Amino acid sequence: MLRTTLLRRSEIDNPLDRRQARVTIITILGYLLLALWLGPFPAYSLEKVSAVYTSISGGYAPLWVGKEKQAFEQYGLDIHLIYMRGTIPTSAALANGEIEFIQAGASTYIPYAAHFHW
Repeated sequence: MLRTTLLRRSEIDNPLDRRQARVTIITILGYLLLALWLGPFPAYSLEKVSAVYTSISGGYAPLWVGKEKQAFEQYGLDIHLIYMRGTIPTSAALANGEIEFIQAGASTYIPYAAHFHW
């Protein structure tokens, strides 16, 4: 047997229930207007970054694996790997802004950096 429960008039006309219903409707409309105002999230473009490695050895494997597995793209980077030999050309490219970073041994660049007077 289907049994329905009827609300008493005093429960329908309760000012607290009407106020709560009004607050709920205003909140939903507010979120809807906010979503319409913000719109869809814009697609972001990857930042292009040039990186230099100075030798072909296993020590540079994380750089190559990261490029192949697209790990840099997860962080918003479109990395371009460049092989460059020598301290002077790589340091000059970094100083001129042609590349963003170098993966190389520190012992190569310490004597070169010692000539600069910061």
